[in-house]
Amino acid sequence: MIGLSRNVEMMKDSLEKRIMGGLVDYRAMKSALKEKIIAGAGLDVFWEEPPDPADDIFKYNIMAPHIGGATDVSIQGIAESVAENINLIAKGKIPVNQAFVSSISCY
Repeated sequence: MIGLSRNVEMMKDSLEKRIMGGLVDYRAMKSALKEKIIAGAGLDVFWEEPPDPADDIFKYNIMAPHIGGATDVSIQGIAESVAENINLIAKGKIPVNQAFVSSISCY
């Protein structure tokens, strides 16, 4: 776990830092938000799942549970990759970025 004071120090020269929820000290982050040491946080993962919706930490943060990376550009890339893999499998070829070739019946 990284204490918030270390996180704030790491963020001084940038507008954005991406840190997994379990790595941030929840109490320190909540305190820093209340004391206006930091202005807010955009969170994609949380300190507990599911988080308590009554927690006042939600006053200070932007929440995007598990969809922070879902943009029009990323969705387009996923769609193109899936289409390419379907075409490759239909031709009896190995799909790009495949995980379990042996589970595909054409092999």
